[in-house]
Amino acid sequence: MTSARITGHAVEARLYAEDPAAGFQPATGTVHRFAIGGVPGVRVDAGVAEGTVVTAHYDPMLAKVIAHGPSREAACRGLARALARAQVHGVTTNRDLLVGVLREPEFRAGAIDTGYLERHDPAKLGAPPDGDAIALHAAAAALAGQARRRAGATLLPGIPPGWRNVPGDGQATAYACAGQEVEVVYRAGRAGVRLAVGGQPLPGVTVHRAAPDGVDITVGGIRRRVSVHRVGAVDYVDGPLGASVLTEVDRFPPPRPSAEPGSLLAPMPGTVIRVAVSLGERVAAGAPVVVIEAMKMEHTVRAPHAGEVTEVSVHAGQTVDAGTRLARVEQEPG
Repeated sequence: MTSARITGHAVEARLYAEDPAAGFQPATGTVHRFAIGGVPGVRVDAGVAEGTVVTAHYDPMLAKVIAHGPSREAACRGLARALARAQVHGVTTNRDLLVGVLREPEFRAGAIDTGYLERHDPAKLGAPPDGDAIALHAAAAALAGQARRRAGATLLPGIPPGWRNVPGDGQATAYACAGQEVEVVYRAGRAGVRLAVGGQPLPGVTVHRAAPDGVDITVGGIRRRVSVHRVGAVDYVDGPLGASVLTEVDRFPPPRPSAEPGSLLAPMPGTVIRVAVSLGERVAAGAPVVVIEAMKMEHTVRAPHAGEVTEVSVHAGQTVDAGTRLARVEQEPG
């Protein structure tokens, strides 16, 4: 549910744990950070705090945020600024939609009715950060991560992060954000820090400060301070261009299983000389399933556990390569 109401020179916005992009479905999660305010004339009545677990068992409203001003325009402007600066991490909210509504001319003029959200697409009003914002946020997350690792280093703490005595290709990290993967390559040199996001160099980069909790950076002649809050592998990034949630991609992910549990694979190239089971048959652990001839020797592939044969993929006389799926035995419960 999304609600914003004008009363005189006061504007009230209701912040909900919900996903406007999914039809305003309630969202759940743990609130890792909850900070709203810092704007004169803004009052926050909140029912959550950092560490609160938001479940599906209660009303998803997190807070009422009210702004007062000498005019309707001033109240809307102050409330939009307070919400845009808010840091609500760990749960999806309607915050961006509320900011979009408060900055929309028809709402500011008070020309609203129950069909307002039918005339104004919520997806456009609460549009996520654009490509430029995501690039800046990914760069900030990478630099903050570098500073965090350097702060925890036990060897040569005085050496600048990423320093090398010979030129290199730079350090790289990648993030998943808004359904896409963004790679950041950065390198510190005598002339400063060079940054590239998604293969595109960022112009005119000057890093004034890089710390685990945020970055002060100039890109393209514009200086911005960006906050970075790390929780596990997730970076919650807030700045003048909006907020982003970036999940660091594991550089060395564990290999994915090549076959379903219970699958029997050919240990080497050879010829199937016998299939010892039939589809639907129940077998004991260690029972012969398929016999393969290779290098004039017979190799018996046995059931890894007791269960039911749910697949037989080969037949006698068939030539198979190493790794070919021969059959599958689904394990019995327990």
